[in-house]
Amino acid sequence: LVHVTTVPGTLSFLRGQIGYFKARGFRVSAVSSPGPGLTAFGQEKGIPVEGIEMARRITPFSHVAALVKMWWYFVRRNPAVVHGHTPKGGLIAMIAAFLAGVRLRVYSVHGLPLETAKGWRGGLLRWTERISCLLAHRVLPVSESLSRRVIEENLCAAGKIRLLGKGTINGVDASHRFVPGTDQFDAARD
Repeated sequence: LVHVTTVPGTLSFLRGQIGYFKARGFRVSAVSSPGPGLTAFGQEKGIPVEGIEMARRITPFSHVAALVKMWWYFVRRNPAVVHGHTPKGGLIAMIAAFLAGVRLRVYSVHGLPLETAKGWRGGLLRWTERISCLLAHRVLPVSESLSRRVIEENLCAAGKIRLLGKGTINGVDASHRFVPGTDQFDAARD
C-alpha cells in the first residue's frame, strides 16, 4: 500500500491509517516531495518513504518528471494499492499507477481548489480532477457535502464514490475512548 501526497505535511492526516494497515499485514510506504518532514514521518511510522518532487504551482515539465519518477517507483515496488491524496499528488499518483498497472487505485478528495479558481486555471483544475477520478477505482471524498460537490461538478461517476462513515480524513479511533465506566470517558465528559 503506497500513500501519495504532494507535500509531507499532509501525511500527518494518515498517522492512524499507517498503523492500522501495518497491523493487518500490509507493507505500507509513502511518497511525497522530499524533505526532513518526509524522512521524519518514515522514521516515526517505521515505513519506507520516497521523495519525489511535486511542485505545488503549475509547472508542466516538472510534473512530467514527477510522473515518470513515480511510474518507475511503482514499477519497481509493484504495489497492490496506491492511495493518492491532494489534487496534485492524487493526479500524478493515479496516472502513474494506471500506467504501471497497479491493481487498485484510490483517490481521496480532500477539497476542490477549482471552486475558487477562475478562467483557464479553473478549467485546468476541473480537467485534472476528472482524470484522477476516472483513473481511480474508488474515490473517497472527506465529507458528505464534498461528495455532493464532486457529483454536481460532474467530476466523477456516483458509483465510484464511497463516503467513509459520515466523512473523515483519517477516521476516529474511539475503541479506547468515551467508554462508560473508564477514566477516559469520565475525563472527556468533564
